[in-house]
Amino acid sequence: MSVDSGVISYLDGGTGPSILLMHGLFAQKEQWLDVGCALASKGDQVIAPALPSYGASSGFSVSVYPLGSQVKVLHEFLTGLRLEQIHIAGSSMGGTIASMYAI
Repeated sequence: MSVDSGVISYLDGGTGPSILLMHGLFAQKEQWLDVGCALASKGDQVIAPALPSYGASSGFSVSVYPLGSQVKVLHEFLTGLRLEQIHIAGSSMGGTIASMYAI
C-alpha cells in the first residue's frame, strides 16, 4: 500500500475484528505468522505491516526513522485500510509505536 513517500508491505488474513501486529526493531512482519494464523483461525482479521525501511516496505527516507514519524506513517496506513476499529499489539519498538499511536 502506498503511504507517504513509500510502500508498506503487509500480511493480511482472516475475517472478523481487526488486530494490527507491529514488529520490533531489526525484526520483520513474518515474526507474527504463527500468532497471526492462530488469531485468524479463531475469527479475527490479522494485519502485520513491515515498518518503513524494513522487509519488503520500500521508498522511505531516513527522515521516517524517528518514532513520531513512524506513528504518522502508521496513521496513514490505517486510514488507507479504512477500518472502523482496530486492536493494536506490538513487540519492542513496535509496542512503543503502537502505544504512541493509541495515545
